[in-house]
Amino acid sequence: MSRTWRKTTLATIAALLILVVFQLSRLRVTPPSVDGDLWTETVKRGSVPWDVRGTGTLVQAQNPAKFIVRVTVPDAMAGELRLNQNADVDTRKVVMKGHVSHISPSPSNGMRSVDIALRSPLPEGVGEDLQVDATIHLGILENI
Repeated sequence: MSRTWRKTTLATIAALLILVVFQLSRLRVTPPSVDGDLWTETVKRGSVPWDVRGTGTLVQAQNPAKFIVRVTVPDAMAGELRLNQNADVDTRKVVMKGHVSHISPSPSNGMRSVDIALRSPLPEGVGEDLQVDATIHLGILENI
């Protein structure tokens, strides 16, 4: 590298720095004006449900007369899951109750597969390959 190149590069960097400092000095942040009433809410300590949510599909179980829900959840949350934990499954027509019946032992692409056994038969119009959302209830966090 030549000495001239270094001087030119340093002069360019210095000029850019001066420009940025000048632009920042002219920057003014003003709060937005609010006409009318401003809505506020007081946050209170209390209990908060602790849940894991996942999306998946309704699939046929080993027993052809029954269906299970197979969902994927983030592997980071899978460590909190246990067999028989209660779950709600939203089929977009009805919310059904169930429980965790299987947790895959290893993750795939940062996700873990979880099977949820349903406690009641499927309602009419709900069948295999239906996309569902599931909420697995881990417990309640107190004094949050």
